[in-house]
Amino acid sequence: MAVYGAETMLGLTKQIRRAAGIKPGDAVEGVLEPGPLAKKTFDALGFTHRREYARWIAQAKREETITRRVTPAIEMLHEATKTPG
Repeated sequence: MAVYGAETMLGLTKQIRRAAGIKPGDAVEGVLEPGPLAKKTFDALGFTHRREYARWIAQAKREETITRRVTPAIEMLHEATKTPG
């Protein structure tokens, strides 16, 4: 994961790209409104912990699983949990 200006970039493995039906270089946009506390907590986490949150959500194979993981991730951030799962 990398931050460029106001954008956060997440590198995806070949397996995840294939499952999502995207190619290298494709732009995939998503907007998450976690609220100020969750965002502040996420921003304060170290790189590895932020990557673990992103990986936990991105590794889901089905769209409904990805969606189902977002809400608990935000709740864990509100509770200042460093890693999901």
